[in-house]
Amino acid sequence: MAEFLTVNIKENLQAVDVALADFLIALDDAKAQKAKALKIVHGYGSHGVGGKILLELKRILPQMKRRGEIKDYISGAEWSFANPKAFALITKVPDAALDEDLNNGNIGITIVMI
Repeated sequence: MAEFLTVNIKENLQAVDVALADFLIALDDAKAQKAKALKIVHGYGSHGVGGKILLELKRILPQMKRRGEIKDYISGAEWSFANPKAFALITKVPDAALDEDLNNGNIGITIVMI
């Protein structure tokens, strides 16, 4: 059983609603597998201002946290040993320390704590 999973919702250059549906399906699957975190690869957009998927995730993740659907989330820019939330997650889920984006400031990802 993997505790740290990854879903790529930008790989097929799909519409925002399809990408978000893929995220929700992956989140349900991760919960069913009893994972503790899900890394979402959403990209940043091609115009330097943040892609539509990223902007929609920034809108819905706080709502999901308030409703108790997720525990918390960490932006790719904050995905670092120096961030207390990230460090706490890595302490609970050692596999997260092996993530290639850790400490790289990759704004095209978001970590969701389940």
